[in-house]
Amino acid sequence: MRSLKSKSSMALLIAILPLASACHHNSDREEETHIASSQPATSSVSDSRTGLERQNEASSRYIEAELKDWRPPDGLQPPPATIRVSSIDLEGSWLGRTGMDTASMVISRRNDGTFDVNFSTSGCLGGWRLKRTATYKDGILELDRPVQEYCPITFRRLYTIRANGTELLLPETSVADLMQDRDADGNFNPGSIGIRFYTYGRREQRMRSRNPYLNVIDPNPTDD
Repeated sequence: MRSLKSKSSMALLIAILPLASACHHNSDREEETHIASSQPATSSVSDSRTGLERQNEASSRYIEAELKDWRPPDGLQPPPATIRVSSIDLEGSWLGRTGMDTASMVISRRNDGTFDVNFSTSGCLGGWRLKRTATYKDGILELDRPVQEYCPITFRRLYTIRANGTELLLPETSVADLMQDRDADGNFNPGSIGIRFYTYGRREQRMRSRNPYLNVIDPNPTDD
């Protein structure tokens, strides 16, 4: 781990280590994010926010700065045409699950045909929210700036696909991982781990699921 700049940061790290051992994400990213989010907020007016809310807002600012120069890795491939869908109704709440972490997007259409996307992600040590606009054409939802999940998975583009009869959103950086979860005939098995972990499904469908990875309370049900 990188050296810490103060004794208070060291105390914070010691306090969160028991929790961190239960999380499934990059440890270097965790340390950078939560050291940044531990910095006290400065305000001359009364602040009614909770400590967690202040921490999450600080994390949001930190992630926004970190994503400023992000570019997608070379060699990314789109999903096969056999599962892509050129047009679906995007409006509503979409959920993704990665074990102990969660991410969601609330998508609403603007009058000009573009979309507002309220992105939220969280895990056992906090989370952040990011606001984006997007365009949708030929089955590709293109955000104006990238977002990053808590796990972390970073992306700017999502493909609309259909797997096992269900419409899903597939981040550009998760295509290869999802494709590895098909059987010999190229089909996805029922209850596919790849579908659960690498795609976003409609909130109402995933909240009804009996799958233990999906049937949990959405921590940000409105994302407003």
